[in-house]
Amino acid sequence: MNDVATTFLDIEATRKEVLPGGFGRSTFAVGATSPYVSRASGHWVWDQEGTRLLDINNNMTVNLHGNAHPAIVAAVEERMREGLISVGIANTDELTLARTLLDRIPWATKVRFANSGTEAVMLAVRVARATTGRGLLVALEPGYHGTSDAVLPTLGAKGIAGVPEAVQSQTLLVPRNDVAVLRQVLEQHSNDIAAVLLDLCANRAGLIPLSREFVDVASAFTASNPAQLIIDEVVTFRNAFSGLTAEYGLQPDMVVLGKTIGGGFPIGAVVGSASALERLNPRTAAGLEHGGTFTANPVTMAAGDVALTLFDASAIARLNRLTDRLGAATADDLAGTGWEFRKSGSVFRLWPAGWVPADRAAAQKELFWAHYRHGVLGTGTGLSTLSTVMDESIVDELAGKLIASAREVQP
Repeated sequence: MNDVATTFLDIEATRKEVLPGGFGRSTFAVGATSPYVSRASGHWVWDQEGTRLLDINNNMTVNLHGNAHPAIVAAVEERMREGLISVGIANTDELTLARTLLDRIPWATKVRFANSGTEAVMLAVRVARATTGRGLLVALEPGYHGTSDAVLPTLGAKGIAGVPEAVQSQTLLVPRNDVAVLRQVLEQHSNDIAAVLLDLCANRAGLIPLSREFVDVASAFTASNPAQLIIDEVVTFRNAFSGLTAEYGLQPDMVVLGKTIGGGFPIGAVVGSASALERLNPRTAAGLEHGGTFTANPVTMAAGDVALTLFDASAIARLNRLTDRLGAATADDLAGTGWEFRKSGSVFRLWPAGWVPADRAAAQKELFWAHYRHGVLGTGTGLSTLSTVMDESIVDELAGKLIASAREVQP
C-alpha cells in the first residue's frame, strides 16, 4: 500500500494526481480545492489544519445523530468482532431493520435493500416498468433522484450529458407544481406511463413543498391507471416518523429511502406493498435479478436499526423544533441580504432568492466558504441539517454564524 501524504500541500498534489479534478465526488467540488477532514465527533468536524467546524453538512443529511454516536459505534464494533462485516448469505440484522421500517410505514409490507438512494431509485423504476410493461417515467424539474440515467434529465443540460437520447426520451419532465402541465402529460401518455416519481419537498428546487392539488392529481392518476406512484423520501423521511408520505396521506406503490436509515453507512431501500414488490421475488419465474455484493450487509443493517430506534417521534419533534428556532432567530437579520431561510422538518437551507437563477449555484459555493470562515461546515448545494446531539445553545450560536455568512455574500 502506498503511503498517502499527511501535509495539506502533499494532499493537494496527490488528490489532483489520482482523482479527476482532484475530487472524489462532485459535491466536494466547492472551489479550486476543498477541505479535507481529519476527524469528527458529535456535531464537530476538524479539517486537515485542525480547524474545528460546526457540522451542518452531516454528509448530505445522513448523520441524524452527529458523527460517531456511541450507540451506533458499539453496534458496528459488535458485528465486526463477530466477523459479520461482509458475508454472502442472509443475516438477521436485515430482518430487524426491515421490521423497524415497516413499523414506521404501516401501509407497506415488504422491503428490499440496496446500497444507496441512487440504487433504490433505479430499482423502483425498473420494478414499475417490469410490472406495467411500459417504459415512460414522469418526473419533476428541477429535482434530484441520484445519478442513474433514467432520472438525470431532472438536472437539466448538465445531467443529460452522456445519457443516450433514446433513454432521455423515456423520461417526461413536468415543472414542479404546474398542475396544468401535469394533467396534460398524464392524459397524453396515459397508456405508456410506467411510473410517476415525486419528491414531496425537493432540496434543489428550494425546499418548496408540492401542492396538495399537484400530488392529488398524480395520486388519482396512478390509482386509476396501471402506472405506479413512487415517492422519493431519501432526504425527507427524517421529517416525520413515517415520512412526508404519511403527512400527505398517501399510500403509494413504493417509497424510496436512503441516507438517514443507514446510521452513517451506505444504504438504500425500496419499501412498498406486497403486490408492488412481487417482481423482486426470486422464487417466481418472473422475479427480477437484483443483487449487490454489499446489499443488506450486517454492519449497515445494525447501524441503521440503532439510528432509527434513537430517532423516535420525540427525537424528531425536538429536532424539528430546534430547526424552527434557527429559522426564527435568523429571519429578521436575513431580510435584505438576498438569502431566505427555508426548512422542511429538520432539513434547511439558505436559499439565494436575491440572485437570478443562473447565478444561484455559484452563490451557494460562495456561501459555503463564508460559512467555513465562520466555523461552519455546510454544503456546496446548500442542503443542511441539524443533528440530535445539538441543543438550543448550539442552534443560537449557529444562527449568528449563518447571519454573518449571508451578509458577506450579497447578490
